[in-house]
Amino acid sequence: MKHIIILSITLFLSVVGSQVFGQADFYVSTNGSDDWSGTVPEPNAQGTDGSFATLSRARDAVRELKRRRSSKDIVVHIRGGRYQLSKTVVFGVEDSGVGESTVTYEAYPGEKPVFSSGREIKGWKQVPGELPGLSTEGQGKVWVTEVSGSFKTLFDGEGMLPRAKSEGFIPLKGGSRTEIHFPEDKLKNWSNISDVEIIVRPHHAWISNILPLQSVDEKAGIAKTSIEATYAMNVLHFLKTTENCWVENVLEELDEPGEWVLNTKEGKLYLWPRNQTPVLAPQLLELIRVEGNIDKEGPTDIPVRNLVLRGLTFMHGERYSLAEGDAGLQHDWDILDKSNALVRLRGTENCTIEQCHFTHSGSGAIRVDLHGMENTISSNHIEQMGGAGILLCGYGPGTKDVNRKNLVYNNHIHHIGNIYIHSPGILLWQSGENRVANNLIHHTPYCGMIVSGCMTHFFERADNRELVRTIRWQEVGGRTFQKNGFRGSPLQTHP
Repeated sequence: MKHIIILSITLFLSVVGSQVFGQADFYVSTNGSDDWSGTVPEPNAQGTDGSFATLSRARDAVRELKRRRSSKDIVVHIRGGRYQLSKTVVFGVEDSGVGESTVTYEAYPGEKPVFSSGREIKGWKQVPGELPGLSTEGQGKVWVTEVSGSFKTLFDGEGMLPRAKSEGFIPLKGGSRTEIHFPEDKLKNWSNISDVEIIVRPHHAWISNILPLQSVDEKAGIAKTSIEATYAMNVLHFLKTTENCWVENVLEELDEPGEWVLNTKEGKLYLWPRNQTPVLAPQLLELIRVEGNIDKEGPTDIPVRNLVLRGLTFMHGERYSLAEGDAGLQHDWDILDKSNALVRLRGTENCTIEQCHFTHSGSGAIRVDLHGMENTISSNHIEQMGGAGILLCGYGPGTKDVNRKNLVYNNHIHHIGNIYIHSPGILLWQSGENRVANNLIHHTPYCGMIVSGCMTHFFERADNRELVRTIRWQEVGGRTFQKNGFRGSPLQTHP
């Protein structure tokens, strides 16, 4: 692991108590009701009034209040406890502060509100006798339950549970972006092949691709993936003796406490428990999205303004997956305009995320996408994430330069990239004039911070996922072609 300090480190403040709280306009609590007025923090003696029960109801009440009192600051206090989310809470332009006024959603003084999308998995039974295909180490120790749907991450009281994974191997020559040639007995034609994912560190090892298997020809030693890797799946360019491939989510590799396997064909989840705490499966990639009116192809967006999130905890988000048509940033370290952070600002100005805690989740913590100007991300604690800590991701190359002048200050970021091992603490892509200072970043698998844009030679490449699809060809001009809904210049291919 790398221990990295970004810029100057002086004093890190993460306590909510540093903020002076006053009276709130509305309250939310776990024992509240959305049928109440939401204007008092505790239920009255008659049980007829008290706090709201949900953040979305408080949001709607703020909209109503703004119509009557548009020029003043509005504050919502959220009481301590766990708030279960099954649907992303979305704030739009109508949720902005009017003029210079702000709308603030913050923790009630001295309390810790936690937002989670983790749904408890119940009905566990110990597997009786021997389980065919299970490792010798796992026999007699694995539990099973029936589930529906699919998920990529799982959590218990200690945090993220590891999926069962194989030992690494070095691919043979002849691979491509969708085809890998493997040594004998390393891959099998599993009956639930679509559940199995292969993890590949292609080319220079500075990217990790997680790709679903489409087919495995054991006799020919060739496997195909349903999504392209960033580069051809071959021996590493510089580290030729490094094992850069392995598979996850196969029963025969379930051989340690905490490991699990999901078989959607059977509708069964297998787990070797490591403790007695509840097991949670995430339901959402995004818990909160603050989203303006984005005109992606046009010249102007209408941002959300003056919205504040303070002192809140977010956890148990799902891990994102590469999808057909994704537009990658440099080396696919992340994806343009992708739903893969617990809190996402998409079309915002002068919004603030401060003194919040982001932990135990499968993707990233905070994104500022496309139009994002003069936002503040400060004094947050970000830890135990599958992806990146903070991402500022503007529009691709063109004339729409509206991701800038943001402040990323005094954040503590550590133990990130637990799934996507290329993920940095802070990534700035096509975003400029920002102040990034006083952030403490450590325990990252790759690097602490990346500042990146689109390199000029990608203007002469074909429709690769990496960078080419991000270019706004209608604005930069040149020869164009159409493929998968993207336009680009077909002058050159890339291995």
